[in-house]
Amino acid sequence: MNKLIWIIVLLIWILLVSWICHRLLCNNSADNVDVCDKMELSDGKWNYDGKGNVMFKKSSDALILIDNYMDNGLATVNNYLIDHKDRAVLITGLYEENESYSGGTEKNLGLARANSIKEVFLNNGIKAEQISVNGKMYKSACTSGDTLRKAATFSFRSIQ
Repeated sequence: MNKLIWIIVLLIWILLVSWICHRLLCNNSADNVDVCDKMELSDGKWNYDGKGNVMFKKSSDALILIDNYMDNGLATVNNYLIDHKDRAVLITGLYEENESYSGGTEKNLGLARANSIKEVFLNNGIKAEQISVNGKMYKSACTSGDTLRKAATFSFRSIQ
């Protein structure tokens, strides 16, 4: 009978420790961010790895801002460029092969998307010489219905 009690206590202890490990150590919320909602940026010693990515409706160059642009990774890029006037960003707007686009002055949907993001930065204090744009076709795994998530990339360089 005494052995049975110790075995039961040991099993309860193992289950409790496993549960605590899972809740406190293994369930880090930053690690559980969907890869399509994650924005990873790097510029030498500066890194940003967090939530908030760039979204557009399919075949559209209208940037989808959730609540306010400050709620996503664009604010981080904006603040970085304000603090580092000697750095510039290349925004590459991405589009899928099956998207159609006939709007605006741009023929390239990716370039039109990059210019939409550029406008956000210009309206929030970034100088035009700190921003260049590009467009590129790619195959996205980050779609949700008619919304394209992770629709731009950012790379940094020195201003010459």
